Amino acid sequence: MSRRRKPTDPAAHAALMLARKRDAADLVARGAIVTVDEQHRIINARRLDVFALLHERKAMTDPQLIAVRRLEVLIGVAFGHEKPDQGERVDTSCEGAPGQNVSQTMIDAMGDLRAIMGNVGPVNAKLLRALLAPTDSPAVLTRWRKTVEDETREKRPDVQAAMVRTACENLALAWQEFDYRARERREKAA
Repeated sequence: MSRRRKPTDPAAHAALMLARKRDAADLVARGAIVTVDEQHRIINARRLDVFALLHERKAMTDPQLIAVRRLEVLIGVAFGHEKPDQGERVDTSCEGAPGQNVSQTMIDAMGDLRAIMGNVGPVNAKLLRALLAPTDSPAVLTRWRKTVEDETREKRPDVQAAMVRTACENLALAWQEFDYRARERREKAA
């Protein structure tokens, strides 16, 4: 037996459709590729940045892209943007802004971030930091060339892409070493 649908208020339905359209438009304005259904519900949204762009063009390997995404998550945890409520809170009244809550998880993530970026090399670390910096610009796919030029003074497009790939490859190698060292520490502790 099928259920009967309740009649909906046309004004409420129109407001819902408008809100869904605004949500999708907001994501598009932030540089995401959005897929919606007939009811304007967001089915899929993904951010297209220089790393995803190079990966789609087969100019970047899966391990390189995974390394960048892993770095993004680590940065988010270190700065309290992702999972800030995990871990024991630490008193930081003399560090940073008053009332800022810092967890042990955030402190550990910051240490890991320093270790990773230290193994990438100063030029690559500076480039990755600049490319991963948050931006409100809707021109996320075109600003990366300007960012690479600002950080490296390189103007040739093919070399700019190669510099990004090199930074990502060094990042992937840094993650391999980091994971190896972590595994060694766990084995020694056991």
